[in-house]
Amino acid sequence: MSMFTLIKNYFHLNSNLKKTREKVIRLREKKFRNILKYAFNNSKFYHDLYTSLGFTKEKLDKLEVEKLPVIDKEIVGM
Repeated sequence: MSMFTLIKNYFHLNSNLKKTREKVIRLREKKFRNILKYAFNNSKFYHDLYTSLGFTKEKLDKLEVEKLPVIDKEIVGM
């Protein structure tokens, strides 16, 4: 990691200290949804799993975290 990247990340993370709890929660939710959509769109495993459970791309925006399945070694097939 370059020194520039390290400094940039420091200031970016440091700015979170000034945010309200609600803003941090909204940011966390937004980032989680982005990861969830990325997995759905780019991973055959997650796409097939979520589709088999009735989740669609549109439903991922409002899906409760508790409704997501727990992934263990048996499901992955290791």
